[in-house]
Amino acid sequence: MRLAIVGGGISGLALAYYVASRQKSAPVFDQISLFEGSGRLGGVIETRRWHDLVVEMGPDSLVDKPGGAIDLLREIGLDDHLIPMNPSAKPALMRTREGWKPFPSTETRSYSLDLGVHLMIERLEERLEGIDLAWDRPISRIEPDDKGWRLEGEETYEALALAVPASQVERLLGDSGIDISWCREIVYHPRAVVGAVYPPGSFQDAALGEHTGFVVAPDVGLGLTAVTWLSQKWPYRHRTSHIVLRTFWGPPGENPAAWTDDELLARHRRALEALAGLRSEPLWWTMQRLESALPRVPEGFQVQPLASTERYLTFLGPYAKGPGVSDCVRHAAEEANRLLAWARHRP
Repeated sequence: MRLAIVGGGISGLALAYYVASRQKSAPVFDQISLFEGSGRLGGVIETRRWHDLVVEMGPDSLVDKPGGAIDLLREIGLDDHLIPMNPSAKPALMRTREGWKPFPSTETRSYSLDLGVHLMIERLEERLEGIDLAWDRPISRIEPDDKGWRLEGEETYEALALAVPASQVERLLGDSGIDISWCREIVYHPRAVVGAVYPPGSFQDAALGEHTGFVVAPDVGLGLTAVTWLSQKWPYRHRTSHIVLRTFWGPPGENPAAWTDDELLARHRRALEALAGLRSEPLWWTMQRLESALPRVPEGFQVQPLASTERYLTFLGPYAKGPGVSDCVRHAAEEANRLLAWARHRP
């Protein structure tokens, strides 16, 4: 039997790893193929660096949940790279029109990786022995046939996992005759991220930089949604006196992914001047635009695999079981068990 996984983000990679590792003693899938439409793996997980400094453009925090990202990291041998949140960092704040307030949050055990979260993606890629990895291979058409799922009108796979945004699910299966109306319940809001490195003393409000970051209420009117002081939040392997931060942009009713580089950087500068007293130019900066980063999911929403004697279809991603990296990993582990059980009992 053959399994196709469409999408090389953390959900698709974790599923490929779990299926391959858990069928070693009794293989049921002769071929596992993973298709990624871009030239890199990891999806929204992306670590960029300036010299030895870590600048996360996607998730930086891995919550310790049973069966989640931390368990996977230990399984693939990254224990020594796990770092807890900096104990000397003060908790996040919230900026409202009335001023600064404590940010209401539920305490969870969170970790990161000393060389960046993308180390997780790199190690998973190394562990995918015997799996056909196809980069720059976007899939545009999927059709059911009497043997399984036909991709691009060519090869047929008995099992298929779609680890892509819900909007892409609808595009891929729109002509299949399968009810995928649930895709329209998932709403994505585009966002942009700016990462920057500043010299010491760049902010007049130095006390603000003692916190892990802050969230900005929409009524403040800057278009800024949050700031993370990465160099304060995590005790990375390479310590620095420089200030490493990132700003998140996603004002209601606007598409920050459509802003030019100059406009995005100008907004970044104005917001940090207004809120933290920025008085220096960055030594380095980078940016990223995401059209489908975090989905808004209706309360009680559920999507289930579609299984029959002939074929199996499942859906993975932050809309399925939760938006965090640990949620995606745990769902991939659970789905790997269901896939293997289906394959072993298939006539």
